[in-house]
Amino acid sequence: MATKSLANKLILRTKCILLGNPAVGKSAITQLFHSDGSQFSKNYSMTIHAEVYIKPVNIPDTSVTVELFIYDLGCHEIFQDYIPKYLEDATLFAFVYDVTNNDSFKNLTKWIQMVRKVTGKKVIPGVLIGNKIDLTLRRSVSVQHAEEFAKSYGLEYFETSALSNTDIEDPFHFLANMCHSNYEEQLKEFVKDSQTLI
Repeated sequence: MATKSLANKLILRTKCILLGNPAVGKSAITQLFHSDGSQFSKNYSMTIHAEVYIKPVNIPDTSVTVELFIYDLGCHEIFQDYIPKYLEDATLFAFVYDVTNNDSFKNLTKWIQMVRKVTGKKVIPGVLIGNKIDLTLRRSVSVQHAEEFAKSYGLEYFETSALSNTDIEDPFHFLANMCHSNYEEQLKEFVKDSQTLI
């Protein structure tokens, strides 16, 4: 996490990784958030390696802006050997699945275990996103089941629809606020340790 201050404005920079099965909507969610809802591709296009988007998020009631460096990773099997190198210095994670595709939900465990192995973190700072909630009649994963799964891994749960641009900003704003909270905690610890040494 890099920081800089410009005219009393604190900017925190953090790397956020999106993981999940192909075709669950990772790219659509990221593009919509980055473009403030103006960009949505109706045709599926496979992400190769990674697409990186930078999006500033202002933290309410503060002079802090969090710059999210969002890495939308290509998660097809042919690219999976490259994924660990992107995870190493990441600080936040978003795991995405399709609420109409039970396999994409089951595979979340694989993505979470991959992050744990690379980062060494048992509790992963991040969110779980259930996408395609507009397809109500095709839904195969219940809200309750997804919430219980997220809770078991210490993740915050969100649901979105890229097609209808529903609640796209919520998980990213949560992540930005998490980054800010982590910074505040680290700052408190630093001040506390400094006072101890005096």
